[in-house]
Amino acid sequence: MPIDFAISQNAYFVIVTAILIALTVVFIRLILAATRALNAYADDRKLRTAMALDDLDEVSESQSNGVTATSKR
Repeated sequence: MPIDFAISQNAYFVIVTAILIALTVVFIRLILAATRALNAYADDRKLRTAMALDDLDEVSESQSNGVTATSKR
């Protein structure tokens, strides 16, 4: 095996390995970004649900006190 062939084969191996590592890092970062986006969406839905439940509590409390919800605000 000539020395030039061994050097070029090693260089090819290093380049391919670097590209594979870079693609793996990009893929992992995309997965993490998608996870963060889904968590933010879930938190937003939880917040909206909590706000809606608070509004329902205000309505039920005002009805039990004989006050309408519009006059309370």
